[in-house]
Amino acid sequence: NCITDVGNPIVTKFKLRHNGQTETAYFNRHDIGDLYHAWLILSHLKHLKDSSPIICEIGGGYGGLIAKIKSNVKRAKIIMFDLPEVNACQSYYLSQVFSGAIIFGYEDFLEKGISILYSDFDFLILPGWAVQQLPKELVDVFVNIRSMMEMSKENLDFYFNLIQTSLKIGGIFTCFNRYQKTVGGFENK
Repeated sequence: NCITDVGNPIVTKFKLRHNGQTETAYFNRHDIGDLYHAWLILSHLKHLKDSSPIICEIGGGYGGLIAKIKSNVKRAKIIMFDLPEVNACQSYYLSQVFSGAIIFGYEDFLEKGISILYSDFDFLILPGWAVQQLPKELVDVFVNIRSMMEMSKENLDFYFNLIQTSLKIGGIFTCFNRYQKTVGGFENK
């Protein structure tokens, strides 16, 4: 579950030896947060481990956290919603970490429509505005880490209304955010 060397991140490398085998593990400060959040989330997803849940991440950055979740819930269908520029990074990172994975993007979504959600895929990477097309009670888990505090009240209302309608009864919404964040020298509270 440790960070990979995809994208050439600045890491500390550790050689781990166990039962005559040696592995190299990479570690950095950002990854410790992803590991912690993945551990917290996965501890509540044990009942989904052997099923094919739909897990949506809103604002997933390059994909580090969702990669850890997918590695542990292998049959999950992951849908990521983010800015189009970030979607490009997610597509690259996830295709490198999960070689051979079925990864669909916005063009595929436009071509196949909502039926794409019922096809076989590992990752569906979409711009945020596409979330409004999710059917009612489809999603098992919504994840948000540190992006909702960057959103306007209107965007928050937009996402929370969609989470409320798209999340299955008994589904999970997990949200870890900061109370404030400095953006461009200004502190948002």
